[in-house]
Amino acid sequence: MAATVYGTRKFFGLDSQTAKHLLDDGELTLADNVNFDTHGAVKPELTDVRFSGAAAANISGIGVGTIDGVTHVFYKAYSVGDGEYIVYRFAGQQTAQQIPGTWGAGTLRAYQGDNVVVLVDGTNMRVWDGNILRKLGPVTAGTGFGAEAGVVVEKREDPAELGYQYISRMEWDWDVDDGGGPPVQLASPGDLFIKHRQTSGVPDPHVLNEGQLFRFSLMKYYFIISKDGDVSPEVMNYILSLRGKTLKASLNYIDEATPIPDTEWFRATHIVDQDANEDPIIVPGTGGQLYRAANNPPYERSIGGYTPMSEYAGPVSCMLTGRYKYGVVYVLELPDGRELESRFIPISGAIDSDEDDATGDPIDAFDLEPKDVVLVVAPKVTETDFEDYVLDDGTAVLGTDLNYKIRIYRTKMDGESFYVLAEFDHEDAYDDTDPETDPDATGVHLYDSTPDLELGALYIHGQGKREAPVLFSDAVVSSNRIYAINEADRRDLHFSFVGDMDYWNPLDFVQFPEALTAVSSMPGFVAAFSATRCWLYDNDDGVGYLVEIPVEHGVQSQDSVLSLSSNVYFANGMGLFELSGSRVRNVARPVEDEWRSAHTGSWAGVALGSKMIWSPGVGRAFVIKLSDDGIRWARTDQPDGAYYQRMVADPSVNRVIAQMDDGVYVFGSGSEYKTLGVRSKDYGSGVLGVARRLTLDASGDIDGYAWVMSNYHPEPEPIKITGKGGARRLAAYNLKTMQGEFWSLAFTGTGELYGWMLEVDEHDSSY
Repeated sequence: MAATVYGTRKFFGLDSQTAKHLLDDGELTLADNVNFDTHGAVKPELTDVRFSGAAAANISGIGVGTIDGVTHVFYKAYSVGDGEYIVYRFAGQQTAQQIPGTWGAGTLRAYQGDNVVVLVDGTNMRVWDGNILRKLGPVTAGTGFGAEAGVVVEKREDPAELGYQYISRMEWDWDVDDGGGPPVQLASPGDLFIKHRQTSGVPDPHVLNEGQLFRFSLMKYYFIISKDGDVSPEVMNYILSLRGKTLKASLNYIDEATPIPDTEWFRATHIVDQDANEDPIIVPGTGGQLYRAANNPPYERSIGGYTPMSEYAGPVSCMLTGRYKYGVVYVLELPDGRELESRFIPISGAIDSDEDDATGDPIDAFDLEPKDVVLVVAPKVTETDFEDYVLDDGTAVLGTDLNYKIRIYRTKMDGESFYVLAEFDHEDAYDDTDPETDPDATGVHLYDSTPDLELGALYIHGQGKREAPVLFSDAVVSSNRIYAINEADRRDLHFSFVGDMDYWNPLDFVQFPEALTAVSSMPGFVAAFSATRCWLYDNDDGVGYLVEIPVEHGVQSQDSVLSLSSNVYFANGMGLFELSGSRVRNVARPVEDEWRSAHTGSWAGVALGSKMIWSPGVGRAFVIKLSDDGIRWARTDQPDGAYYQRMVADPSVNRVIAQMDDGVYVFGSGSEYKTLGVRSKDYGSGVLGVARRLTLDASGDIDGYAWVMSNYHPEPEPIKITGKGGARRLAAYNLKTMQGEFWSLAFTGTGELYGWMLEVDEHDSSY
């Protein structure tokens, strides 16, 4: 009679739930410490290895993040000697290094940012960039940071009566037409007025004579105010009239000028000679200069290339008309050039019309006239402020590695959008001077005289939106922002700005019907869980909507959810569930009884590539591999009676990092193998027969048994099979006379199994 052949050339994983004789040929009723390769062979898992130098105990959280292409592994441990919690990091396989800062007792978690890692522990929320540790959130400093900023507007109805005189500071383009041809340039940009009337010789293009036409275009214009200047109020009035394109007969050298109707030209009708004993107000020619008074160089200004306005500390007439608002933002420039900003702080102030201290309630909008003087004040950043925000280990140097700035903003006339008015760099924005000896060093002062057209970049984020995040520990990074469960009210899920995890709006959150226990993500959605329910939240379009997904149970902790292959997997006492779109299925059916009996309260899972590991807290962990032909289940021993309390994936080197009672381990990275254990289905058709030969395709050390089950043998009867050797081989074993209705195979060892074949003579009564 021809033999019946049973066996498999490919293993499909553990199924301990289905009746053993009804399984597919490649399914296993036992699969311990096995790793399924892409061809369906089973190989033993490697042992776990402790990180070199990792703390031996008291681990309370781990995390992984990438900075400059290098993966960092973080973990937190309680140091009995130091009496505090310390966060350590590895880069590669190097010895653990301490990260500075004081940490709380909560679970450490890590979230990947833009070339930085966000570290949270329920008490602290910090950002590590590989060198510097700082707070998560917009730039902040001491209590009331920015609160002392203010604006004071001084009304000056008649500057001459107040004892103030004005000096103009301008850039101009002038043309002149002598009546005999096309206009010629009177002076290069920057030249202002003629020195005197020319009476003979070749006409000088820098001289304006009676009867000639001239025109101008204003490029820059504002006033410097001086207590002791010698320029008359008439000069001020004349310049004011120029701004309105109407000339008045007032200046020393152009006594009369008549506008030409319907043109931009004026005719000089009367030129007055300059008194030779007077110091010139203007010296014509390239780079002509304007003097406040003779022999007073500190107030000398070049019209064409004048010194920066910041060098003049006195009051300036604003030359603004309309309603204006002001604001301030504090900026920290990081070593990589990235800028972190504070929230936008509106600057309020007061109107002072009588040179006394301004009184009354602060206002946030100012109705300005050209002769008003507008002073904007913002407090400087102090050393205490710096230390409060940047928690480095002493290697970061302010002014070298880090730079603080103060950025002043202003609206345009009657507008609501803010634009950059001025920026003060490190030496101005940072205060390392004793306020007792130098009170002026505690703040920056700006007299505003900048025309609307010269304002800088638009402030693109809404006023007041750049706030610090709520305190959180459980979160997920999705769609380029952090979604975080509010520790103060776990019904609220807050989210950061898109593309910037440091900036948050307190109004950007969604409230759920129950307290949340975990969040995860899938394409287009955030999956949120309570202990009993599940929801999908879509916020891609900035509006957001919430859909509840029917489930039997939720999850107990953040460790019980993970994202893999566009799906979310979540674990509870009922099984392991796959959330795909709005569809939920229990993928733990093949091991349902084992899964439920292993459940102790909360599961910890991790995903790496197409592989998942789930630990119930005690006993063996479950290992799941997703493949094109289904999900392959196995179990794995946890070392030395310990268990995986928490796991994170390091995809850069394809490894899993596990937190255990006695340290931090790398899953399956040792040089030794765990002991593989597999057992087949029950082969046979229920007809009495005799198993005569087993052919095993294997390599390495494999020991096994062939089992027979029949009415003749109430207890399974084993026949031991020993296979020693290194290379892959086909080994045949004669089983003599194993008579029964069903047969099964079981193997242990550190070798690899590729398949087996069992030859059975059925309906044989020769026994």
